[in-house]
Amino acid sequence: MDKQIRFVDLKYLDLLGGLHHLTIPIDNFALKRPFGIDGSSLAGFSSRKDSDLVVIADPKTRSVDPFFEEPTLSFFANIYHPDGSRFEADPRAIIEKAKKKARAYGRPYFQVELEFYIFRRLSVEHWPGGYSVAFESDDSASYHSPLPNDRFSRIRDRISQVLSRLGIPIRYHHHELGPGQQEIELELVPLDRIGDVITLARYVIKNVCATEGLKASFLAKPLSGAPGSGLHIHHLIRKKGSIFGRKRLTRIGRYYLGGLLTHAPAL
Repeated sequence: MDKQIRFVDLKYLDLLGGLHHLTIPIDNFALKRPFGIDGSSLAGFSSRKDSDLVVIADPKTRSVDPFFEEPTLSFFANIYHPDGSRFEADPRAIIEKAKKKARAYGRPYFQVELEFYIFRRLSVEHWPGGYSVAFESDDSASYHSPLPNDRFSRIRDRISQVLSRLGIPIRYHHHELGPGQQEIELELVPLDRIGDVITLARYVIKNVCATEGLKASFLAKPLSGAPGSGLHIHHLIRKKGSIFGRKRLTRIGRYYLGGLLTHAPAL
């Protein structure tokens, strides 16, 4: 371990994709050491009678978290039962299962477009079936607006630089159509990285904005009468080229689309 590192931060997800973290003093950390968490306090996880779970760092995801005041090493963590078996509802375990099933067809890759709004001030009130948003924004730029109208270009530059240092390649960024709406498009990554990449990108975007006194929102429709924000995901499966074909969609490509449509309501 780097002698300057003071803490280790373990990041993990609940079933709905919510990010959680646990911070450990460096002297109390070991790569294979399990740390207990309460599954009953996490969305979509265990009931109280079966709530004991543990998280263990995935060494392949090592990075230095740039947002902690003290030098802090960061890992994504896998979630296990106390007996050492994988916890089935861990999103990282679900991706591992999907990767194994996909091997028969080729190597899956995904490319993500992250759309979000930046506000000077934002508060969201939730209730069953809806929410209301109070915000403050002085941005009136539109799609691909140039400087000086594109007031948040510098913020997107900062976000892109941090993501690049964390090993997440950026394709480009620009102002989107809505007032204060941004887009950052990432490069193609393999299936086993896509969940970590999206999670880390959202984390970086929110934290860079926070250091500037701003609020980043990934709500699907934060403003009435303004464009909503999407999460566009491009799909590619390679096996001696794309299995979806080049000029015409292949039969397996049509089946793939059918599967997406069948399971879309679950999302």
